[in-house]
This record gives sequence, structure tokens and C-alpha cells, in this order.
Amino acid sequence: MREIDPAQTRRAAAFQLWMSAPMPMVTLFKTLDVTPLVRWSKKYHCKFNMMMCWCIGKAASQVEEFFLLPVGDKLIGYDRLAVNTVVAAKDGEISTCDVPFSPDLAQFERDYLRLTAQVEEGEDPGPILDPVVEEIRREAGEWLYGINVGNLQTALVHTLLAKELTIATAESCTGGLVAQRITSVPGASGAFEWGAVTYSCETKRRVLGVSQRMLDTYGAVSVQTAMVMARGARRKSGADIAVSGTGNAGPEPREGKPVGLVVIGVDSDAMTTVQEVHIPPTGNRGREYIREIAASQALYLALQAAKLTVSRENPHQ
Repeated sequence: MREIDPAQTRRAAAFQLWMSAPMPMVTLFKTLDVTPLVRWSKKYHCKFNMMMCWCIGKAASQVEEFFLLPVGDKLIGYDRLAVNTVVAAKDGEISTCDVPFSPDLAQFERDYLRLTAQVEEGEDPGPILDPVVEEIRREAGEWLYGINVGNLQTALVHTLLAKELTIATAESCTGGLVAQRITSVPGASGAFEWGAVTYSCETKRRVLGVSQRMLDTYGAVSVQTAMVMARGARRKSGADIAVSGTGNAGPEPREGKPVGLVVIGVDSDAMTTVQEVHIPPTGNRGREYIREIAASQALYLALQAAKLTVSRENPHQ
């Protein structure tokens, strides 16, 4: 598993769409004549669905894009594939099962029969897949924000709700994207307290308390301004956590700050930090790309703060 530069792949545009989607998912439909496969499975006494899964895996393994998957705000290349299949459990429920693909049909059939049988019986096939999950944990490190979590904003909202915490946002260059992604999650109303788009310097002064002297000395895109924005948002809203973002999304440098420079601030009892993010606008990486990546980084830092913040109801969380 390794990080891939989206601009160097044929998935650059798709990666941008994925990053901007609240709950990204792509479904493809294609009609196929499977009559030969039915005959083959009957002749050799194999399960038809197993053969179908193996053929899908075989075809996918020859397309490099199937080995690429967004994790956080990065594009990760994997070394193995798994085929997901629907399984009817004995209790009448419908479940799914991931079968690691192997070009060896006999090996794939053994894995398929073992894993689907476990799901049919209501058993957890996790122990077989645990080594793969642990490998991903090690490789992804701090960038792994959850397992079976659709995206950063969902992980953030679930963490906030579980701890009964609230969050506020103060945005400039992202223009409300952070707030939009948070509120796209069902139940976010229980965690999202307040949001402001302070695009102009005047609004930063009036709403968030950024002084004119600070703007004159350091500029709107600076660690000092980002920190005051986060603190001002938290003070105004009374939220447990506040996240801010200010930067230059292009198309031209401003105040001596290059295109792609974004500064994220977070203020909370458990974590107060400012981080500069440099997002070079090369290839297909334009203004929207910079804003989406900046929003993802803001959500990621907010999630770290939420994890460190003590729960209101349960101080041990």
C-alpha cells in the first residue's frame, strides 16, 4: 500500500469529485451474457456466484484504477483486491461478504466457500480479514480516521455526538465547505453549533475579533489570523471546538502568499493548534481542488480535537 499522486493517474478528475461528495459512491451497471459461465459451473460442479465473483475479480485485477482508493485526503494504491458478494443468512437477513481475490481459482473457491458459510451462519468473518485491516492501519497511520466510516465528516459528527460535544466553523477561502460537509451528515444538528464565512478582512475584524494591526502585520493568510479566527468562533458560539481556515485558492498570489497556501486553526480545551497546508495547483489541481483539500484538512484536525476532548457526560471517554 502506498500514496499515489492523483495528478499522475487517469483518476485525477474522479478523485476531485470523490473528495467533494458528502457520501461518495459509484455504481456501474452492465448487461452480460453469462450463459457460458452457467454451463461451465454446472459441468464442474461449482457455485455460479463464486465463478461470477472470480471473473469480476480477474477482470478488475487487470485494471490499475481498481487498486486506487481515497483514504482521507490522499489517494492510496493497494496491492490486493477483494470482491464483495451478497449472502443470504439463515435468519432471513441479507448480508455481504468480502472475499480476497486470488488468480488461483481453487484458492479463491476455498476462501469464498469458507467466508460465505460463516456469514450464512451469522459468524463474523473478521478474523480472516483482520490481518489485511491491520496492515492498512499500520500503513495509513494517523491518516486512518475510522473503519466502516464513509468519510471524514461522518467520523467527526459521530465522535462529537458520542461525546455530546459541539463544533463551530470560521471559514474564508473554503467559503462554507467545512460547514456544508459537516451538516450533510444526518444528525449533525446535535453537534453543529455555529458557522461563519468571513471572506473579507472587515468581516474577520467585526465578527471574529481579528485586529487591523494583525492583518497589516501578518496578513489575512497567516497562522496568527487563523488562530484568532478559531478562538473568535469558539468565543462567539460557545462551542466545545472551533475550526478556522484562511488561505489563497488562486488564481494569483496575494499579499505575497502563494496560490495553494492554506492555514487551518483549531481551538478547544484539549487541543489548540495551527497548521499550514501547501497544496500546489499543478496539473488538474485548480481552485476547487485546493478548497476541497483544505476543507478535508480542517475536518481532520477537528476530528483529532474531538477525539482528545473529554466527553461532557462521561469524563472517561
